[in-house]
Parts: sequence; structure tokens; C-alpha cells
Amino acid sequence: MVQYYNLFGAKVGSHYLAMGVLATLFGGTKLALGGGSKAATQTPPLNAASPDEADFIKYIQPRTHPSFEFSSIWVTNILRRKFLDEAEADKPNLSSPGAAPSPAKEGEPVISLYQPTAGTEFDPRCRHSLLLSTAETSRQPLFHQACIYLPGHDELYVTSNLLVTTSSSTLPVVLISRVKLNRRSGAGENGNDVVSVEWQKLRPPQSMTMPAGGAAYAKGMVFCSQGNQVPGTGGLYYMPRGKPPEALVTGFYGRDLNSPHDVALTSDGALWFTDPCHGFENGIRKRPVLPCHVYRYHPGNGDLRVMVDGLVRPTGIAFSPDESTAYITDTDAPRSKEDEGLPRNATIYAFDVIMSASSPFLTNKRVFAVPIKGVPVGVKCDERGYVYAGCGDGIEIWNAGGMLQAVIEIPDLVLMRTL
Repeated sequence: MVQYYNLFGAKVGSHYLAMGVLATLFGGTKLALGGGSKAATQTPPLNAASPDEADFIKYIQPRTHPSFEFSSIWVTNILRRKFLDEAEADKPNLSSPGAAPSPAKEGEPVISLYQPTAGTEFDPRCRHSLLLSTAETSRQPLFHQACIYLPGHDELYVTSNLLVTTSSSTLPVVLISRVKLNRRSGAGENGNDVVSVEWQKLRPPQSMTMPAGGAAYAKGMVFCSQGNQVPGTGGLYYMPRGKPPEALVTGFYGRDLNSPHDVALTSDGALWFTDPCHGFENGIRKRPVLPCHVYRYHPGNGDLRVMVDGLVRPTGIAFSPDESTAYITDTDAPRSKEDEGLPRNATIYAFDVIMSASSPFLTNKRVFAVPIKGVPVGVKCDERGYVYAGCGDGIEIWNAGGMLQAVIEIPDLVLMRTL
């Protein structure tokens, strides 16, 4: 199966979303201004593939885009920097849904528009750059989830997929990549472009096993630790930048969590996280003792509550800009060998966030969107209210009303589109 990983969204082969990145790219940060298609395309060298290596390696020389059977980090800017005149000569022809604005170069993402862009904030002439790739080296899925952006340091933190070790008797490992962005200084349209990156591969401490999703938090990051066979290892961990992680929550009143997968921070300081049983299904966790829930944890008073039940595999979570709506993805899973060939539940649900007795509750569950292809494992919402999900065809984008706006299509994905 061809697997493709990208900064703005999907490990499309398994329908994963780099959890922190869409809010970064489309939320008005400097990262959204990344350069053109030839800027800062980098390839980690083969001799850096060892999980034990943690030295900085600097990449400067740009490369052309290779074929897509590897792990990569992309950066894009689909939202306009300014509104375009409706009468522009190069306005795309949108006579049919899904029309591409212009022919794409071979090996580059394609923006398919499903609604006219005139008077909106979508830019059909958006730019995208390939920052890092393992295409010519180890081809290991190093750039998989989390993708936490720390603007104060201009750094990205990305977790890998489960990496098989050389010993068949040990569990897989997950590595964290730290990517420092070096930008061009100066004024003008390209004055803030990324021109090179510095990449460091980090092995998480044994106290924080199998990190998955994460978010910027306090003076560092909070990671979802999927855990391992040892009790009390799955949970939320706060990792101050440059310091060891600290456990925030690892169980629900005496019972182990399953495999926390994604986390979202709200303005009141609370951490909302999903807890599917992916770890058990992947053989890294023992049989669950709790259903798959969505939780809210407040570090200030230690309050931990179940906010949503009844979902099969709650995986991704995000909030609207005013935090009045919560978006949660349910990815389901085959329950028997007979079910493996059947369509899976692939839904983004929306919930109203209400206050009752001074506490938040989620009500009015409703279908927000079902993707065109694949399973929406991750979901993000930008400051304008657009909702993004990593699906089987790339990144699908809806407005707050659930209307499909555009798809960032990733090339060479025919093998994945059967899911």
C-alpha cells in the first residue's frame, strides 16, 4: 500500500491527520506563509534512521519532489492573504463541482474546489512546499501525527507511526521529530519563507510511551500517550520544552485509560481528549477496561469527566473558534473477520457546548459531515470556522454549516481509495 504523510493533514494510507498542524497552517500563524514549491525541500539522510540518534542535522539544498512511497512534511496556504477580485482573468472555471483551478505539476497536491471562491477566503492559486522527506533514505513513517507548532521558537514537533524494532520480542517504538524552521529575512511577499530546516529525532522517555496526538500547552506541549502493556502508562503528559514529561492523568478513578489519541485545549484551561482502543487493536495495550469515551480534564482542580459516550472509535477532536461547537470524529473498526470487507462508520459529529451548573456539557449530537473518501481520523478548525479533516483523498474542508468547500488532493492514492 502506498503511504503518504503531509504536514497539513493526512497520513492518507491509514487516514491519519497530523493533529496539531491544521490549526497552525490555517489559523493565521507565520507558518502559513511558507514558500513556493521549490523552497526548502529536504531529505533526511540514511545514516540518521537509527532511533537512538538525536543529533541536529541541517539541510540546506533544495530538491525536486520525488515519488510518494514515503514519509513527508508539506506546508501550504490555501486561505487568501487578501480577497481576489471576482473579475480576475485567471479565476478558475467552476462550472462543475470538484474542478481543479489549474493543472498541477506532477507529484504535487491538487486543490479541488467544490464551491465558487469569489468573495471567500480560499485562494485557488495557493502555494505549497515539501519541507522534509524520507523518500530517498529510510522511508520510515517518521512524520505521522501531533505536528505541534511552537511559534515562540518556530518549531514543529511531530510523532512517528509505530516503528518496528530489530527485536521481534519487543514492542514497536514511536519517535518525536523536532523541526526548526529557518526563514528568509527581509521585506516583500517572500520575506518570511522557510528556506531550510534543522531536524532532530528524539526518543520519548520511558514514562511517556507511544505518543500520538498533541497540542501546544503552557510552556511546552501536551501529548497523548497510547501506553504499553504496563498499567498506568496511557494518558496525558505535559512536556515542558527541553524538560522531561509530567503525567497529568493516566486513569479514570482507578481504571486505566485505553489509548488517548487526540487532545484539544479550551480557553478555560481544560484539556479535552479522545480515548479509543487503538492500542489494544495494534497489540501494544492490554484489553480495555473502559469503553471508548471522550473526556474533559482540568489541571487546575483535577476534575476528570466523561463528556461523550456511545461512539465506536472517537479519534479526533476540535472546537469552533468561539468554542460553542465541538467536532469529534468516529472512525469505527471491523468487529469480526466477516466485517472486514464492509463499509466502516466514517463520520464527523458536531455537538453544542452548553453550560449547566457552571460546568460544560456536550448536547445536540448531529452528523456534521461524512467524507468523500476514507475515514476522518483527525479534525481541526481554524479561526474563521472552516473545518478540516484528513481523509482517504487528502484534506477535505467544510464551512461551519457542513458544506464541502474544497479538497487538497494528494497524488498517487488509488490504492487507498478503496477504504
